[in-house]
Amino acid sequence: MSLTAVLSYARRQFLFLSMLGLAAAASGCGGGAAYEGEKRLSLSGKVTLDGQPVDGGSISFIPANPKKKVSGGDIVKGEYKVPEAKGAHTGPHRVEIHWYRPTGKKIVDTDMGGTKDEVMEAIPPKFHVQSTLNAEVAEGKTTFDFELTSK
Repeated sequence: MSLTAVLSYARRQFLFLSMLGLAAAASGCGGGAAYEGEKRLSLSGKVTLDGQPVDGGSISFIPANPKKKVSGGDIVKGEYKVPEAKGAHTGPHRVEIHWYRPTGKKIVDTDMGGTKDEVMEAIPPKFHVQSTLNAEVAEGKTTFDFELTSK
């Protein structure tokens, strides 16, 4: 086979694969925002503890209906943003907030050897394992701010 024939074949393969990739992207394949099932809503808001932004925590929206999916995400610099694909279904939710903050101490790392920063839950249990926080997610009501106190 001549070099020209090989290059021509390679160009056709490249064009074919490129078109296949474009078709997959246009149809929603490839990990985009598409998801199956009941519509979800993106969520956002702010979280503070004693007036200070929570940084490095997490927030979970747990639906009252156990057949619906839990949603949530990371809290960065006091704010969270959950995209629609990982968002909440409409209806009542219990909200749990966690924040494992360094204590300033070093402890032995039994898994990796050496030492690591000790971390402790900074949020009181009434806002996570025994959470009394609630959110009613609805079209037009997807922003929830939480001003937590440690007392």
